Formats: sequence, C-alpha cells, structure tokens
Amino acid sequence: MKAAALAASAPMTPGMSVLAFGVSGRPEVPLHQSPTSHFLEVSPGYFAALGIPVLQGREFANQDGIEDPRVLVINEALARREFPDQDPIGQRLSFGPGPDGEAQWREIVGVVGNVRQYRADEASVPMTYAVHTSSPQRGYSLIVRTDGDALALASVVRARLQAIDPTLPITRARTLDDVIGASLTQRKFNMTLLVVFASIALMLAIAGIYGTVAYAVAQRTQEIGIRVALGATAGEVLRLVLFDALKPVAAGLALGMLAAFGLARALDRLVYGISTTDTLTFVTLPLLLGLVAMLASWLPALRATRVDPMIALRAD
Repeated sequence: MKAAALAASAPMTPGMSVLAFGVSGRPEVPLHQSPTSHFLEVSPGYFAALGIPVLQGREFANQDGIEDPRVLVINEALARREFPDQDPIGQRLSFGPGPDGEAQWREIVGVVGNVRQYRADEASVPMTYAVHTSSPQRGYSLIVRTDGDALALASVVRARLQAIDPTLPITRARTLDDVIGASLTQRKFNMTLLVVFASIALMLAIAGIYGTVAYAVAQRTQEIGIRVALGATAGEVLRLVLFDALKPVAAGLALGMLAAFGLARALDRLVYGISTTDTLTFVTLPLLLGLVAMLASWLPALRATRVDPMIALRAD
C-alpha cells in the first residue's frame, strides 16, 4: 500500500455539496449572485492517493484541523475562474457565517489539478477541498493506492478496520477502474445501440447498392452487348459499370461527411476520449464504405463482362 486517505465522496460517486461563497476583499453580493463551488471534505494524503498533482502551494498537512487556522485547497478550474490575474495562494473564502454569526474565513494554501469528479465523460467542475475534521461527515470513502492487486488488498484493509472498530459498517470494495466503468454504463449502452443500428444500416446499404447496380446492368444488357460486339474488352466493360455505380456512392459519401461535420456538436455527448471530428475516423470510414460499395458493385459488373453479344442483341 503506497497511500491511503478519506473522502466524504470518492470520485465518480454522488455526495458532494455545491456551496456559495464569498471572497475576502470583494463587495458582498446577494446569495443568488454569489459564486459557487463543489465542496468536498478530504483527509491529508488524499491528493497523493489519487495521483492529483499539486500545482501551487501545498496540500493538507496532518496539523491542519479544527484547532488550527482553517485552510482550503482549490482546483485549477476554480483558480482560473476566480483569480485569473491573481495568485490564489493566501486568498480567503467564506462559505457562510460561523457560530458567532460572522463570516468564517478559510485561507487557500494550495491549488491542485482538475479531476472529473462526477463522470469520466464530463468536464471538470470548480472544486474546493477542506480538511475532513473541519466538518465531520457520517460516512467516508477510504481510498487506497497500491502497486499490486487492489482487490486482494481489500480483505487486509477490511480486517484492519474491523480490528479498530468491530461495529464499523463497511460496504463493498471497488477499484477505481470499476467505478469509472460504472459511470460510463449509460454511454456504453447508447454506443452499443448505435453500433447495432450502424451495422444494420451498412448491411442495407450493401444490399441496396448490389440490387441497384444489378438492375442497372440488366437494363443495359443490349448496350453492353453492342459495346462487346464493337470490340470493347472485358476490362473496359468492367470499368464502365463500376464507374457508373460508384458515382452516386461518391456523392453520398461527400454529403454524408458534410452532414457528419454539421452534427459533430450533437454527437459530442456520445463519445469519450476522442474528438467528434477525429481525423482517423473521417478518413477510415469513407474508405471503408467506398470499399464496401466497390465490392457490392463488383459481382454485377463482372456479370456484365460475360454478356453474350448475340443474346443481348436479340433481347427485347
């Protein structure tokens, strides 16, 4: 085990508060106009346990707590929003009055990197972290970092916790990969449906192209017979049929790419980890569809090269 820490809410799980706050030195504004931040209580070592980099200042120390001056750590998103032209270290925030009714100021001592707190496919939100002892919660998530098998370590951690307090309720242990995967369940289901529908559409496109080209070749039987009778080679007939079949396919691919670029913003919430205008996707898929269209056109075109001129010329 390399590091361990407590958090009122682990990443990708519900339970965080969204609180309005004031900034020392700025004019007071009505509550509904106050800036807000997602607020999370954590123990010292939390950022090391999750591998969150400290960008400025320091992280929480063991002496930070109720008896010491209250301190805060904010993430980069909040620092950029509230202190774009200032050093956030040393700034003070108040999330409400204390027992005496006066503003309870807390000093920012560090800035850490952004974390996707709710879902892996959602942008990072402005975050404020406080020491967990400053406002104890009824339940915490224990986060453990290890180089070995995390689930194998779970039984050891559970035994240690039970030895400390046999009445302590402990829920199931999960790896962070499992938590991230669970947050993407709906996205995976949606993408599976899209893949199924896209596969059906591809099969229908192949059947449609084949049927259309086969019908077009049948309608041109006499023409092809005349061309062969006049000396056209099989290669020339093949190129003629393929060229005529692929012209509408090329036009459809061009229109489809324009439509895909236009719908990129709408598709942004359906993909994760790649751009909606990913170059590889926009190059590979048209090539794949063009190849499919060529293969679907090949058999009717090949049949056209075998037309008997005499039979074709006698056809009604």
